[in-house]
Amino acid sequence: MKCWGGKHFLTAPIFKDGDLMRDDDKDDRRLRIEAGFILALMILTISMQIIEAIK
Repeated sequence: MKCWGGKHFLTAPIFKDGDLMRDDDKDDRRLRIEAGFILALMILTISMQIIEAIK
């Protein structure tokens, strides 16, 4: 799964070449984390709706 400029979703390096990440890389990582939270929230909501439908 490659996304966000070809970097792997979970294993994006915090440090590049032993140096601190540039600001745009930090924003990139923050967006990736936010997308993960949104995805988890969507999955949780859908699973709750399925459970309610089964009852």
